[in-house]
Amino acid sequence: MALVDFDIIFDFTGDYKLTVANMTVTGVPLESVTARVEVSHPNDITYKGSATNTDIVYDAGTGQLTSFSTPVYQSVGGEPYEGMYEVKVVVYSNDTYYTAVERSYNLIYDEVKPEIFADFDVFTPRLVVSDDTPSYEKAGFSANILKTWTVTAPFGGSWSATNADFVDLIHTDVLYYDSSYDTELKVFIIYQDNTYPWAYIYDELKVNKTL
Repeated sequence: MALVDFDIIFDFTGDYKLTVANMTVTGVPLESVTARVEVSHPNDITYKGSATNTDIVYDAGTGQLTSFSTPVYQSVGGEPYEGMYEVKVVVYSNDTYYTAVERSYNLIYDEVKPEIFADFDVFTPRLVVSDDTPSYEKAGFSANILKTWTVTAPFGGSWSATNADFVDLIHTDVLYYDSSYDTELKVFIIYQDNTYPWAYIYDELKVNKTL
């Protein structure tokens, strides 16, 4: 059994960041553990924590070790830098060196471009906006996908639907309004690498349409 285990999460849902999370340590009392983190980025930037100002500590409230985050830098085009990320976690027990673990991950980022399609039949009537994105899947990854629709009309009403492939613009299950509608689809995705199950990519995609 490994003495130290942890996940590496590339989180692109807000400010881009790399997080070392869900860390476990065996062989010493967990409450005695602290750790410092070193991260080498593919754009030649390095973060290196210190033994006196540790990055990961024991949280008595949760009974777990805390997580640690550092920025993922963006290229001129706004995409995260692709390439090899090297993460080293140095573990101490009661301020004495215990062990160290290194992991490397080659990040390839292919952002999915969501598409939505309006299906309007004024004779039925039926006013539906559907998710027309070919696929959110990535080869080599398992994907956990959560979709949230939000519809807002100028008269002030708004409503939402979760985990649906389409949203009906009908309001209160009774009426369609002779009005424009602002429709947003937000897709939150957790990708887990099938080869390196400790590596995750969190992504949040948005698309809007005014109808």
